[in-house]
Amino acid sequence: MPDEHKGGYRMYVTLSLRDIAVGLVLIALVILIIYIAIFFKNLIRTLKTSNEILKDVKTMTEIAEKRTAEIDGVVDGITESISKASKSNVGSGVLAQLSNIAAAINSIIKIIGRKK
Repeated sequence: MPDEHKGGYRMYVTLSLRDIAVGLVLIALVILIIYIAIFFKNLIRTLKTSNEILKDVKTMTEIAEKRTAEIDGVVDGITESISKASKSNVGSGVLAQLSNIAAAINSIIKIIGRKK
């Protein structure tokens, strides 16, 4: 029977150690679920950022590969022009030398134009 205390009733709550332990475990589970949700949210954001970075790296690699092939072709052209010029120095004429020099200058202009 409840005790009367200053015009009201007193209520008593009895908790066993098992009830307290179950309550603490439930609170810990709620905190763990919140932590896991935040963890996965951050993980998804990190994975999206990593995916964007990998796409950028792939694009840059493709561009570098294409430019390397272009430059390789231009360098081959310059090498050929210089070799022709050196051979023409040994040979006959001024006209052949000027033609080879013009080809070398044209190759250099192509390199400069592609860099822009």
